[in-house]
Amino acid sequence: MPFSNRLIQKLHIVLMTNARETSSAGGEYRKIQNFIGPDSNIEHAVYIPVPAAEIPQYMENLEYFMNGEVHSSFKKYNGSEGVVLDEKIEPLIKIAIMHAQFESVHPFGNGNGRLGRILIALMAMSYDLVNFTFFLVSEELAKERARYYAFIKWNKRR
Repeated sequence: MPFSNRLIQKLHIVLMTNARETSSAGGEYRKIQNFIGPDSNIEHAVYIPVPAAEIPQYMENLEYFMNGEVHSSFKKYNGSEGVVLDEKIEPLIKIAIMHAQFESVHPFGNGNGRLGRILIALMAMSYDLVNFTFFLVSEELAKERARYYAFIKWNKRR
């Protein structure tokens, strides 16, 4: 199954239709800086994603990665020491990288976590790793929420 930003945006529309506690327009990338934190003060943020203006570029890169292609912005690094651009990596590793990248970008105003978990399931099914989603990622991530956000923050600095 080819993955595209259009698919991701359509999934977000479906996800956000009649969603509780949201004013976010389904399928539209956020226009403002958002953050993850305990309150509405950005100074207390646990994680601050990429600026809104950079979302299309990051999402295009993610689309290429999800489909096993190297984005043109990385071609200059091909073969460089310490840079991994192998589009044939193990599926579970690829899914983990996809999820970390998607959550790092946090492209939508709301629903990023839920959509990220849907993408995990879709990619796992596309690689025939599972026939159906029997493992509830949300429950496992909720158990380790603080560590999960700390890892996303650590990963961004790398």
